[in-house]
Amino acid sequence: MLRKQQCQTVDAGRAVAIRTACAGVLRIRSGGAWITRDGGGHPCGGPGPRGGDWFLAPGDGFPLPRGGRIVLEPRSSGEPVAFDWSPSRGAAGDVALQAAQVARQWRRVRRAGWRFGGALVALAAGLVRWRPGPAARQC
Repeated sequence: MLRKQQCQTVDAGRAVAIRTACAGVLRIRSGGAWITRDGGGHPCGGPGPRGGDWFLAPGDGFPLPRGGRIVLEPRSSGEPVAFDWSPSRGAAGDVALQAAQVARQWRRVRRAGWRFGGALVALAAGLVRWRPGPAARQC
């Protein structure tokens, strides 16, 4: 159970189940992490990631409410993952949780924007190369 600020490492090929005693942010220090979160998000309907699988890179933060439960394991089979746990402190901690979630969602929006832009470029290139076929004969 995570109660106070601490650093931990999970070796490759291992997984660790984590339950939080207080709200805070889990931040990946090195390696990639695969986090599986149960449930449907924050128990009070507030901010926080929903249940399911999350893939985090070094520097990414993952906000968890009090009593949050996750399973964390290294994303790649040959590399351990190191993470920090920072409990929140009152309203300032809630702001930190929301800021971490907004930053993560903004990264997702940026990636989607780049993919959309790439699709538009491919569409435009296809239209430039397109040549109309022979006209159909009419009887």
